[in-house]
Amino acid sequence: MSEAELDALRRLASEERGDFPEPTDISRGLVSDGQIAACYSIRTVAGWDSEGRASEYTAFAIMPLEDAGRIDLVDLLSHPFFALPSHEPPTTIEYLGPQSATPPTDAAGRLLCRHKIDNFDPRAAGALLAAYGKNSTKWAVRICDGGMATVECGEWRKPSEGAK
Repeated sequence: MSEAELDALRRLASEERGDFPEPTDISRGLVSDGQIAACYSIRTVAGWDSEGRASEYTAFAIMPLEDAGRIDLVDLLSHPFFALPSHEPPTTIEYLGPQSATPPTDAAGRLLCRHKIDNFDPRAAGALLAAYGKNSTKWAVRICDGGMATVECGEWRKPSEGAK
C-alpha cells in the first residue's frame, strides 16, 4: 500500500472529527476504498510529538476487503493496539476473536438507494464490507456514542463497470 493510499484512508477515517476535536474524543470504525478494509482508532495524545505537543494518533489494522468478514469490528477494536499509542507500533497483530455478525438483509438496498444507514450494529460491519465493499470506492463505518454505528458509502458502480 502506498503512502498516498494510506493517507486517503486516514482522511476518510478522520472526516467526522472536525478541525478541533475534544482532547478526549476517540474516533473508531472501519473504512474502505473498495479494495482494502482498514479498522481504525484516532485520538489526540498529549505530549506526543518531538516538541512535546499534543498530536493526533491513528492506529490502523489493514486487511484485504474479502477478509473483513472474518472480524468482529468491536472485538478487534478492543485489542490493546488500538488503545495504547506507540512510537514503534507492531507491524502485525493477531486476531483470534469471533467472525463478523450477519448484517440486516435490507442493508444493501438501503446503501444502494440512500448511501447511509444509521443505528447499524458495528459487529456486522466486516461481513457487510466483505459482501458489498467492491460496489463503491468509499466506505465509512463510524462507531457512535452508545455503541451503534453509521455506515456511509459513495455511489455504487454500475453493473457494466464491474468490481475492480
